[in-house]
Amino acid sequence: MSNEVNHVGKAPMFYGTNYSTWKIKMSTHLKAMSFHIWIIVDVGFAITGTPLTEIDHRNLQLNAQAMNALFNSLSQEEFDRVSNLETAYEIWNKLAEINEGASEYKDAKLHFLKIQYETFSMLPHESVNDIYGRLNVIVNDLKGLGANYTDLEVAQKMLMALPEKYETLVTMLVNSDMSRMTPASLLGKINTNDMYKLKKKEMEEASPSKKCIALLAEVEDKGKGKVNEVNEDLEEVIALLARRFNDLLGRRKER
Repeated sequence: MSNEVNHVGKAPMFYGTNYSTWKIKMSTHLKAMSFHIWIIVDVGFAITGTPLTEIDHRNLQLNAQAMNALFNSLSQEEFDRVSNLETAYEIWNKLAEINEGASEYKDAKLHFLKIQYETFSMLPHESVNDIYGRLNVIVNDLKGLGANYTDLEVAQKMLMALPEKYETLVTMLVNSDMSRMTPASLLGKINTNDMYKLKKKEMEEASPSKKCIALLAEVEDKGKGKVNEVNEDLEEVIALLARRFNDLLGRRKER
């Protein structure tokens, strides 16, 4: 069996935060190096006997390569936590224990994340891109704890979180074939819909008919203003004539 290892660049760094994200990236990195290396990390190995067999030598070599990748992916503080361990399997599980906690803590965290997922909705200040990112973080954390959701399930969850202004789009998509939909493709459809509505609004506001209606309304408003001014002046003249007539009538009665 070949010990060939692929050169896949630097391992993703872990600084003690966002462990679930790093775990996914690092497991992918190890698999890309060699699937045999990933088995050594995920399952472990045992020495078959003394003297060492060819299989023992192969497993020890793979273990050293896996440990090298893991150590080089850790900050100094994280490295110090696991530097005394002798196998990649021990390192991998110790990091999981430290960052995911004991089984009780892990179960509680998983339960809390599932509640976040099930009650997921768009917040007032969020854009569609924001909810896409926030939902992905929750799903990645769930996957890191062993839960599994398909792309279609996540896309449907995102669709149901959209506010009322997207009701027409939601109805159209729900009634279409969604079997191949992913969260990313849904985001693309929503952004395309928003862009279309914006361009349509800009074109309507720039159309000649809109401009004519706006101009007529402006002229009408100005005309009403002038008529009102004339009416006010006329009322003042009538009131003045009435006062003078009353004065004249009063003087005649005195005679």
